Amino acid sequence: MPRKPTLFENHITNLAAYLEPALSLLTNLNHVFETPFVLPILQTVQSLIGTVQIVKRNRASCVQLLENLHPIFFAIVDLHLKSATIGSLPPASLHHIGQFADPLNKIRTFGDAQLDGNKLKIKHFFRQNEMSTLFKDCQTGLLQAQEAFKIEISTLNFTTIEEMKQKAEQMHEELIEVISTLSDGSTSDRSSSLYPGFNGSHNRFFISAESVVTSTELAGLVGLHIGLEPAADSTKPVVNYFARQPRSLLILDNLETPWEPLQARRGVEEFLSLLADITNLALVTITDKVQITMRGSERPGQVPWSHPFLQPLQPLSDVAARQIFVDITDDVRDSEELNKLLRFTDNLPLAVDLVAHLVDYEGLSSVLTRWETERTSLLAAGYNRESNLDISIATSISGPRLTPEAKQLLGLLSILPDGLSDVELVQANLPIPDIRSCKSILLATSLAYSNTKGRLCSLTPIREYMQKFSPPSSFLTKPLCNYFHSLLQLYQKYNGVQLGGVVSQITANRGNLEQVLLRRLQIGDPDLVDTIRCTISLNSFTRITGSRSILLDLVPSTFPQPLDHQLAARFGTEVLMSYTEHSVDMVQGLIRDVEAHFRHIHDPVLQSKFWRAAGSFFIEHDPSTAMQHFERGLTMSGQNGDINEQCNILLGIAQLKLRNGSYSTAQIYCSKAQRLAHLALRVMALCSKSFGNYQQSLGLLHQAQDILRSTQAEVYMLKSEYMEAREIYNQLVEHTSVDQHVETYAYALLNMAEIDAMIGGSEDDIRYNLDVVRKVLYSVYPPAIIHCDIISAELELRKGNRIFAWAAFQENLKVALGSHSEVVCFCLERLANTRRWGVVDSNWPAVYLAFAHHSRDKLSLCKAYLFLGDQFSSSMDEETAHNLYIVALEGFTSLDVHCSRAHCMLRLGDIVNMCGDKSKAAELWGAARPLFERSSQADVLVELDTRLPAKNIGY
Repeated sequence: MPRKPTLFENHITNLAAYLEPALSLLTNLNHVFETPFVLPILQTVQSLIGTVQIVKRNRASCVQLLENLHPIFFAIVDLHLKSATIGSLPPASLHHIGQFADPLNKIRTFGDAQLDGNKLKIKHFFRQNEMSTLFKDCQTGLLQAQEAFKIEISTLNFTTIEEMKQKAEQMHEELIEVISTLSDGSTSDRSSSLYPGFNGSHNRFFISAESVVTSTELAGLVGLHIGLEPAADSTKPVVNYFARQPRSLLILDNLETPWEPLQARRGVEEFLSLLADITNLALVTITDKVQITMRGSERPGQVPWSHPFLQPLQPLSDVAARQIFVDITDDVRDSEELNKLLRFTDNLPLAVDLVAHLVDYEGLSSVLTRWETERTSLLAAGYNRESNLDISIATSISGPRLTPEAKQLLGLLSILPDGLSDVELVQANLPIPDIRSCKSILLATSLAYSNTKGRLCSLTPIREYMQKFSPPSSFLTKPLCNYFHSLLQLYQKYNGVQLGGVVSQITANRGNLEQVLLRRLQIGDPDLVDTIRCTISLNSFTRITGSRSILLDLVPSTFPQPLDHQLAARFGTEVLMSYTEHSVDMVQGLIRDVEAHFRHIHDPVLQSKFWRAAGSFFIEHDPSTAMQHFERGLTMSGQNGDINEQCNILLGIAQLKLRNGSYSTAQIYCSKAQRLAHLALRVMALCSKSFGNYQQSLGLLHQAQDILRSTQAEVYMLKSEYMEAREIYNQLVEHTSVDQHVETYAYALLNMAEIDAMIGGSEDDIRYNLDVVRKVLYSVYPPAIIHCDIISAELELRKGNRIFAWAAFQENLKVALGSHSEVVCFCLERLANTRRWGVVDSNWPAVYLAFAHHSRDKLSLCKAYLFLGDQFSSSMDEETAHNLYIVALEGFTSLDVHCSRAHCMLRLGDIVNMCGDKSKAAELWGAARPLFERSSQADVLVELDTRLPAKNIGY
């Protein structure tokens, strides 16, 4: 008979059923809106339900915590139902949801801690106080979440599952009603442009360049639109991407912004030149096929534009201008008045369009009268087209339709090159009454338009006019700045894939942020401290794209007095994290300055981040100093319980130890970081699968699979099973995109080149792969170039160019000492192998032995014994050589390293053959042959076969 469920098991089953309606609502909500944090919350609760079913201790406490979750789930759904912007929550609400994730993770930790059964009872006895504290923290966190969501427990205190289901059903109907109001015509973040000769089977990209100021930022913007990983300089990855694609059309709009400044012009032209050289890419200036649009008649150099050049946009003909008027307004009865009005516009397209709309609203005679009375003197003075354009804009702005509030909004748009979305118009809490009506007025008067992404924008001439004559006040820019800052703070606190929507929103407003902050930094902002904080946050965000905000350089001259030490320390920390090419002296001076500020404040969170940044900088320059800084940061992060920061610092220390060759110590620090971070790709993948998110589940599993396969290939290489390792690396290259996983791709090529050098592969293929690696990793990870150089030296040694190879290995050894232990090991191994150099007396085998002992690297230790044996054999001390070969052979056999093991057998065979034991020698050589075959050593096999009797060759 099946076992009867226990009372506790029945309780858990009922609890799961109790939570199911709320979880189902959250799942539906996540599928439609993809609200940040909702998916991780669902995954965590799913894991919790499974954990609670098998806990061994504190069952009642676990159940109590789970029972208090459903009101918060309903509150999250309710936030969406009541949101003024459908499908989007304001940053404050997202912050509350993000904070709820913290106690939820503590609940999971508490549940996981109860899974150990009766093992280690003494240990659990001493951890009772720790568990009690954690349980109280969980309860406190839930109470804080309920308070943040303003939950009245009494209103959501259901007595039966049926009541719960009824409430869920009601909210589900409301959710469907909200979803039904969403427009089906939502636009993608990426726009495309049709061009003759291009159809849907080709790639098309429309990119506005008005928010960037340098060629590097332009390349980064293009890379962002085509889905490349962020890099310090995306120029080469962008060019490589388009070179591999089928026919593509790239339109760069408003290119004059980065091109016009003389200091940036050369870089922009060089970038365009690289794009123009790609046969499959269409570059158009309304010319060829990378299309660029920009004001003025001058065009960028270094690009072979097609002929004849298209002329800049000219004033319309009288016939065309009149036709525009007729298309827009019917009030054209008096032809003479119309002609007169058109003459005032000078037939400029924008002016004609604006005046026509004004006539459609006010009437031809009225507009003409106002124009003559307000601008007669200017017109009589014979002002040029620019003056006429200003007049047409001024006339529209002074019309009766434009309310003071709409004019305020237009003034704000004048400093926002990216425009504003409907969500931002509402959520930014701008002090403009009835802001949606103001938007409608601007659209109706053609003073603003909705771009392809649905953002409210103003044409550049109008923006320039408003900035000159009616710029926005600080009263308007402050709430917008605060809103943008809240988005940046969300990203900084909860950064991760669940914030994709927030990241997209910040990216879409990059130009806006730059302009708003620039203005507030320059005008003597009364809220300067908040503006500087937002500037620092923006720079922190832009670091992920491989660039930094130019505004950071303006901050020191604007610091308010008396000095705000907390703000100055935060600024110094951001400076250290942003600049990778600091000199050591500069960083040491920066550290002294920031330390002085820290003496006036107590901020362990900021201090731990600063010392981690300092430690990361000194890894390359002074490992001892780096370790000191890391230890200070670790102490600070421990004081404030910042687990993420502790993990980052521990991984930094592990990287430092790895470079210094302290492998076992590095492994210890990695283990500590892993325990803190609860790294669990498998659990995340299973949770994603449970919720039907198969794409994410597969992505996580593929990520874990690539890591395992790469590690497997490394083990094959160490065992000298080179063909197996090469096959794995070849598969990684074939199935990995250099644009999406640049390091995985590059290091697979690098390892293939190293393997080919060791098995006698094609020199041309090796050098080609090394050239690719150099290009790909130069801006991402410059130290990788050393690996390319030493493989090139290995090639030269293989060709017999010993002088060049000897110098190259020694030079790279000097560069790598103290920072890159793998390179040190590689170089020492080559230098210590005296047989390859044809020398007898050398200190390198002893140096290699000392290194191997220090690093506790078993494989290196055995190779050092082998090379020392060679040295003694060259000195005719065959007995000592024999003993060293035996010790090395035992080690290689234990490690299962085929090639080195075969070399020991080869040398031992030579020794016993000299002693006259030809039978034993043949036995050793015969045993070595399949090992050389296993490690693909064709050259050695040819030499070995000359020693073996014919009957042994087929061994």
